[in-house]
Amino acid sequence: MTAKGWKFVKLVFGWRTWVLVFLLLLFAFAGPLDGIIRYANFTSLTKEKLVARADDYIRDRVPGDQLVCLYVVNCEGDRARLELVKHLDAWDFGAAKQRIWKRRFSAFCPGRTANFGIQVIPKTGEQSEIEAIAQARWVFFNDHFIPKHGRFQSGAFSEEPWESCTAQFALGGPHRVTEKANRTGGDPGGSPIGQ
Repeated sequence: MTAKGWKFVKLVFGWRTWVLVFLLLLFAFAGPLDGIIRYANFTSLTKEKLVARADDYIRDRVPGDQLVCLYVVNCEGDRARLELVKHLDAWDFGAAKQRIWKRRFSAFCPGRTANFGIQVIPKTGEQSEIEAIAQARWVFFNDHFIPKHGRFQSGAFSEEPWESCTAQFALGGPHRVTEKANRTGGDPGGSPIGQ
């Protein structure tokens, strides 16, 4: 091997290269980039996107025909807890985002509770969902729901009791009236989840 070849090998496999790789990874996942990604995902999050991601969760992770309920953090007690979103169109999404922002940067609403969560239940006559993926929490870094129990990113759903999901309040249930249905005069139906 020529002297030029040895220089290349030393450069690629030298300790400085590995330190640089480590620092780049640290910057990407624990430094400012992490915060920038979370902030960008937080500011771009809409009610419609949250419902669409719940639909993605059902499609990608849950076998069979299942229903899903959406939960949001509630801060009315001593500790944070998840509250079932019973009427999607009446839900004040802006107020929910303000609570989440306040939780992030102060001691407001403490507790190991997700900011947004979903609970999966089977449709009548269908096989029950897998317990490990029955509850999921929203992750701002990934910009989607992940299971409460995961291989790499498990986390709290709610440390306080929450109202269980029922078909009556599942996304796509018959009581939901969506903006699209209002504009088109169509049937209320909510999201395509569970339909």
